[in-house]
Amino acid sequence: MTIRIDAALLKKIEPYANDAIVSQIAGPLSLYMTQYGIDTPLRAAHFLAQAGHESAHFRTLYEYASGAAYEGRKDLGNIYKGDGVRYKGRGIFQLTGRTNYRSYGKLLGLDLENNPELAANPEISVRVACEYWKQKSLNGWADRDDVREITRRINGGYNGLADRMATLARAKAALPQTFVQTALPSLPTETIPDAPIAATAAEPFYKNPTIVATGGTLAASVMAAVSNPYALVAFSVIVIAACAFGFAFYRQWKRDQMQFPKGPVQ
Repeated sequence: MTIRIDAALLKKIEPYANDAIVSQIAGPLSLYMTQYGIDTPLRAAHFLAQAGHESAHFRTLYEYASGAAYEGRKDLGNIYKGDGVRYKGRGIFQLTGRTNYRSYGKLLGLDLENNPELAANPEISVRVACEYWKQKSLNGWADRDDVREITRRINGGYNGLADRMATLARAKAALPQTFVQTALPSLPTETIPDAPIAATAAEPFYKNPTIVATGGTLAASVMAAVSNPYALVAFSVIVIAACAFGFAFYRQWKRDQMQFPKGPVQ
């Protein structure tokens, strides 16, 4: 299915959007969202809602902050002085950090690491966002209409969730409702094999890992006791006491059985 995005639609979703930005990204959105399978109104609604929030409602393709807060963030790959500012958030999904610039540049065949400004180019910005959407497997979560999980996978948490949800509501209203309500009841978690896996006979009880481990521990304890005379005496006392207790218990049980036999009275 071909998804068609134009500036008028984007303005319905984000009424205060920058006209220059929406006019520049509308064409690339139609092209790349279709190529990446973000091609149903429900998927498109979730994608555009996240893009709208991340880009300050399509008002900027650059993070407003300087990026200094990312300085020294090794989890983002910012290991050199100046990386925080150099790899600040850019694009409709606010690509951030040296590692992400390198990774998504390689996926798209672009040298974003050495040319970070390219990430703010309207077309490249859309390509990066679509690739990110693909890498995070977000189409399935969009089909489930799960804005929380999509937000977590994009943001790493739930920052701005209320605004994302409000933007999503506007996006759904701007798109055909007959398609928006097609959320799937569940998301596939595994591929079903062509043939069932053959059943195998149950392992003998003595090969059970728990029993093997317990036996090994007991054997090690006995060996340690044998090599230590004090431990051997203590172990012997415990064994003798246990045997005496068991024998006494058995005698009492046997006496009770004889005195109060079970079964019907003869």
